[in-house]
Amino acid sequence: MKKYFYKIALHFFSGFLLFTTVSSADGNLASKKQIVAEVNGIAIYAGEFIQNYEFGFPHLKTGSSLNEKKRSYLNFMINEKMLALEAEKLGLLNSSQFINSLNKIEKGILLQHFVNKEIKQNIDVSFEEASQYLNKSKVEVKLILWPELTYQDAKIVKDLLDKNGLEKTIKIISSDNPSVNLNVKEFETDYLNVSEIPDELLEQISNLQAGITSEPVKLGDYYYIINIKDIRRSSITEREYYEKYPTVRKVLFSNKVQQRLSFFVDSLLSPKNIRTDKHQFNQLLTLIRKWKTDNKSEAISLEEYLRECVRIKDEQVNLLNPESIIVKFENGQISMLEFFDYLNFDMIPVDEIYHENFPAKLNQVIGISIRDYFLLKYAVENNYSLDLEVKEEMKKWKSKLAFDEYKSYLINNSEMTRQQLSSLMEKDSEKLYSKYKVVVYDDVLNNVEISETDKSSKSFYPVYLSGINRMSQPIIDGNWR
Repeated sequence: MKKYFYKIALHFFSGFLLFTTVSSADGNLASKKQIVAEVNGIAIYAGEFIQNYEFGFPHLKTGSSLNEKKRSYLNFMINEKMLALEAEKLGLLNSSQFINSLNKIEKGILLQHFVNKEIKQNIDVSFEEASQYLNKSKVEVKLILWPELTYQDAKIVKDLLDKNGLEKTIKIISSDNPSVNLNVKEFETDYLNVSEIPDELLEQISNLQAGITSEPVKLGDYYYIINIKDIRRSSITEREYYEKYPTVRKVLFSNKVQQRLSFFVDSLLSPKNIRTDKHQFNQLLTLIRKWKTDNKSEAISLEEYLRECVRIKDEQVNLLNPESIIVKFENGQISMLEFFDYLNFDMIPVDEIYHENFPAKLNQVIGISIRDYFLLKYAVENNYSLDLEVKEEMKKWKSKLAFDEYKSYLINNSEMTRQQLSSLMEKDSEKLYSKYKVVVYDDVLNNVEISETDKSSKSFYPVYLSGINRMSQPIIDGNWR
């Protein structure tokens, strides 16, 4: 047994306590079709207003009653719609920044729509499933998990554990390998909730008697020796099954989404024999580190820096040729320039660029980007961009990005306080009321139901898409007022 075996992290178990909550509810479709206002014939639907309001800044919701708050917030939405239309008339939507931002948004929307259409629509969670999960949640186990790279080494460790127990086995192995520093905590888990243990592990321990060391079990890349140190159980009442069903349903729904998505991605990508070019990967890594060295103030973003680099033809200056192939697969390849349109720059841990494990993390980001590349191709080939939901979402974000362009146009690289910017936006909005036709449907607006707690009415909690530096919904700019 080699000494470095004992520093192996338990990768197989590192993430099973984490999950992303995915809501299966699409909301009230009827309310989404209701219109609360129109700006030059462009509708602001009730559903759009609700999402914007509930995610929005509390200081923009002014008034003594909820209806007054809704009306004040709607006014800001109307202002932004008008300024977005004005940005288009001024030709501000031709900028490379706007086009790149809109392309990124479209990719994100298509990926979300793919998950909704291909994965979430085909998933349900029954009351029986939720009840079984609750039963498991009332059981916790404390385990000994010992990983080895080979079956033979795992068998040797099992025999040592059977004869000597964990602590003495560690002493024996440490005495044979003086440079190895082992301790009990590396091999003992905390109490693990059975409902959150991976199925592969649960299957192995379900029939394992407490205190008995298992035969070597292949899980992922390792052979594990497993021993159940302790089991804790608590009871559950009939009432709890019904009270906790909605919460448990969300958890199980999220788990099913992740499982089906993983299965879909595996079935889509495995036959393609995807390979990343090692030389191009190292060149990219070198440039990223050069950006960090030369740009300590981060005045230019990593994305801007790399995109500028591939435009430079001088090989002495630029390590990346835009036509170089970074990814190869069956019947195809991806050039460096094309790949930048799919690379998840927001996921690159820029604070860890000099760390020893950064190449591995960059490789993970590239892997996710390759996955997104093929999922987006699938979405395009299946004409998802023509679906009504995608078009509606694109309209919302295009309007928001257009407003951002108008705001940049007002600032125009000048030093400006928030109060000055707010004042300028207010004045320009007032002028546009005579230019654009605005209609507010008060009867619809007053009947819009808002989920607002005392806490949410006083605080702002931005919700970002997982792994992406973008909010899940476009909301009114905080610079108003």
